[in-house]
Amino acid sequence: MRRDRWRWALIVAAIVAVPTLAFLLAIPGQRWDRSEVENLPIELETEQIQDLRAELQHTLEQARESWETQGEIEPERIADLEAAIRHQRALILALRPHMSGADQTALRSDRERLNALRKLRDQGQGQRLADQSHALEAEAKRLRAAGDIEAALPRLEQALELQERIDNQYAGSDARNKERSQSLTFRVNEWQMEPELERLAALQAQAQEAIEAEDFDQALRDLHSALSYRRRLNRMSESVRRSDVEAERALEMQIADLESHEIKAELDAAIAQGEASLEAGDSNRALEAFRRAADRQRTLNTDYADSSYASSERLQVLQDKTLAAPLLPAIAKIQKALGDVRLRLARGEGSATAPSVTEIYRQLERLRDQPDASRYLPPDMVAEVELLYDLRDELDVLYRWFDERLRPLPEQEAIHLLNQEVSQSLFERLMGRNPSATEGMSLPVESVTFEEAREMARRAGWVLGRQGRLPLEAEFRLAVGTPDSGDVSRIAWNSASAGLDPENPVPQEPAQLQPNAAGFYDLLGNVSEWVVVPEPEEGAQGVAGGTLRDNPIRLRSIPVEERAVGERNPFTGFRVIIEPRAETAEGEA
Repeated sequence: MRRDRWRWALIVAAIVAVPTLAFLLAIPGQRWDRSEVENLPIELETEQIQDLRAELQHTLEQARESWETQGEIEPERIADLEAAIRHQRALILALRPHMSGADQTALRSDRERLNALRKLRDQGQGQRLADQSHALEAEAKRLRAAGDIEAALPRLEQALELQERIDNQYAGSDARNKERSQSLTFRVNEWQMEPELERLAALQAQAQEAIEAEDFDQALRDLHSALSYRRRLNRMSESVRRSDVEAERALEMQIADLESHEIKAELDAAIAQGEASLEAGDSNRALEAFRRAADRQRTLNTDYADSSYASSERLQVLQDKTLAAPLLPAIAKIQKALGDVRLRLARGEGSATAPSVTEIYRQLERLRDQPDASRYLPPDMVAEVELLYDLRDELDVLYRWFDERLRPLPEQEAIHLLNQEVSQSLFERLMGRNPSATEGMSLPVESVTFEEAREMARRAGWVLGRQGRLPLEAEFRLAVGTPDSGDVSRIAWNSASAGLDPENPVPQEPAQLQPNAAGFYDLLGNVSEWVVVPEPEEGAQGVAGGTLRDNPIRLRSIPVEERAVGERNPFTGFRVIIEPRAETAEGEA
């Protein structure tokens, strides 16, 4: 009998302890002593505890049904969830020390229920606050659009406060949105600064008006005030954008430009005087002017580094001009004499130009004897003079060789294409080397890169006093025309040609077969040829016409493919186009 009374006393104590614990946990700021919970005399399997669990489960299921069917949880149910969370947490804390191994399933269910209650509470409360936040944001936008920034700003701040509350307090809510919080924060800062920005814009407008009126002192005062505003705004903003920082730098640059505009005017005047003196052939005055300009540029770089006029590159150019000024008249003299030589070469007067070429070369040598002169001599001019000097006794022969083999493109009378592939003999003559895999001076040059072919074409233009280049793909196709099957067998070395070693074919001597209708040999077959294609892949250019390893059907299609510009292929050569230089055409006219 005493044992039964003792057992009932324990049950009553448990019934009293659990609500008391829940009440204490519900008190804001109450710090619960865990040891007191663990020491409560709880009998695990009591009807009262089972009833409490059933009530908590019922609260959970009602809230879940509301969320799943309506997409929201009513405020009164959220309050029920808050109470249920407190009771469930208290029950777990009170019962956990008295759980045996067999009772862990019940405890696990209690924990899962607590998590589910918290999740639903977070979803319902988070959604309710999010709806309020979005409504406030929409109202703020409407008021701002109406021009009432004072009424709009508090609503936007409230919208931000609610979103931050969701993010920080309701971890289980789908309405958590850190990006929206950041966006609202930025917009609040922006709206807070809007009156200041208007004042800043007004100051900049005043400064511009003062500049246009040439009241530079007033413009500087306005710009300095604008810069102070901009710096203060950037310090105020919690999330300064890069554009704001750049706006500050732009103001600093504008002030520096205005403060240094007189020095910049002196710089421009000195440069203009130097260029005019050079044109007039007065190298001494040019030298003086460029030195003055370099001094002005140095001042800009040192004292007004924030100015857009500061430029280390311009200073280097001016310093070079001061060094080159004494050389420029001599360079101009060489260029003029070289222009005269080109005109005579274009008329076929190669031998008559030899004395002039020799004199130009000597002038060039005298220039190169001066310290650092090579830095200021135009590289193309130097290369052209050196080539003409080396070939001065062969210019007539070369002219006749080209003259016999250049043919006008159909419908392009001013543009002449070599009627055969460039031979190894010609390439070695103009370039000083022979990269071919199959050697033979009368054979087409091959294993040549795109840049080597282009350079040789330029040199061919120099010895003719004209412009030399590689053909465009369209020009190559124009020269080929529209071959039929009979044409290919007659005009092109191909895989079906008689006399070729099918196992090891090698390039054949140009112009051994018949020409095509326009008078060109070997445009198809033999070796493919470098051409300039439109929009090639990076580091690539075109080869056209196929090779003697291709069959006639493929050659009829006028094959064109892209190759790396540095490739050396034993079946790739080229031919050149020669056209008038602009100054040659004017001289002949």
